[in-house]
Amino acid sequence: MDKWKYIGESLDRLKAADNKLYELSNEIGLAYESPLVACSNDALDVSLKTLAMFAGDESGWIEWYYYECECGKKPMGAGAGEDMRLIDSIDRLRWVIEATSEEGGDELRHH
Repeated sequence: MDKWKYIGESLDRLKAADNKLYELSNEIGLAYESPLVACSNDALDVSLKTLAMFAGDESGWIEWYYYECECGKKPMGAGAGEDMRLIDSIDRLRWVIEATSEEGGDELRHH
């Protein structure tokens, strides 16, 4: 399997599992601070950091894409220097990671 396809599918699966836990938590009144939710959040954090290492993302774009862009469901602009693009897919996420790696991370921008 292609590395970026794997990253995209992994992010989608993580988001689906996180959404299910959120729905269940609301349904049964499970507090955000509960051990079950905390354990799930820890596993999510480790998974996102592992995917970032695998992708060569040293600037936190994968976490930004996951949390802020909701894996492409809420596209946002990002880029390096003056080159800004709408990040709405795993291909665009790949672009911003590679573009900002080439820039050395000095000109990272998102909105």
